[in-house]
Amino acid sequence: MTKCYHQAPRPPETARLDDYIRKAWTKDPSVQLFNTEDRGGADDIEPPTLRRDRKNRIIYYIGSFNPPHAGHVALLDHIYHHSRDPSGFNAVAVLVMAHGQSWVRRKVRNDSQPVHLKFEQRRRLLEDGLGAERRRWLWVLPRDVNAWWVFQTKLNDACARDGFALEFHELLGPDYVKAERPQCHGWHGVVTSNICRPADFDAGNGQPLRQMVEFEPWVKERRQLKEQEEGQQQQAVEEGTRATEDDSDDNEVWMCHKQVQGQDYSIRYIRTKHPTLDPDMSSTKLREHHRGLAA
Repeated sequence: MTKCYHQAPRPPETARLDDYIRKAWTKDPSVQLFNTEDRGGADDIEPPTLRRDRKNRIIYYIGSFNPPHAGHVALLDHIYHHSRDPSGFNAVAVLVMAHGQSWVRRKVRNDSQPVHLKFEQRRRLLEDGLGAERRRWLWVLPRDVNAWWVFQTKLNDACARDGFALEFHELLGPDYVKAERPQCHGWHGVVTSNICRPADFDAGNGQPLRQMVEFEPWVKERRQLKEQEEGQQQQAVEEGTRATEDDSDDNEVWMCHKQVQGQDYSIRYIRTKHPTLDPDMSSTKLREHHRGLAA
């Protein structure tokens, strides 16, 4: 008699990130994480999806958001849309979380007339300001940042058990990423940009980036170079012109690395030649303006 051996089903090569967030955060299937309503093909951004054959990077953004403003949104947009290529950095999603009340009170304690919104107010303002489309790839945690650290470990472990490798990179404004004292946040690295305010390691005008203390020299992302060259060539063909150096994209992606406790740690800088917002925009300025109107 011939014996029949049944092979175990091969695990899927992709999986939805929200399934693992539910395992790590909540067992309630009714809790909505990412906005998954059908858009009728209006955009090419798929729901946050993990891939087994590469690193899946999650960008997380911690802030007081007291209150949130257009600069926060612009930074989120710019970082994500220059990081989501599955063949490149492969940022699958962005998680946003607000500080708790005690942190916010400490931050405004020296203000003459302190303004500190409650956590739920700040969270709701964030969600409303981000809109439904951004929430396809972004989730605002319903609890303050103190819940993040345990959740991060549980999420990483749940994904690792099924063969999906995660990396966590913290989004910071360039005012927190200084050449002389670059802060090492997150497990694997930091992402930042000058879209809203200048970086002290970037003198602009096409000058080389200043090397970060204890980090290796900056290196331009090779895939970014390749995409720019191909885009320039295609544009030149369509317009019947020859591509030149002046035709380059307005954005460049740079990386620098160092070893932290035996693992690679990176700073990823998305450099734009044309910042779009007032560099002085901040929650502090908005609070001062609010006090001025109330006076």
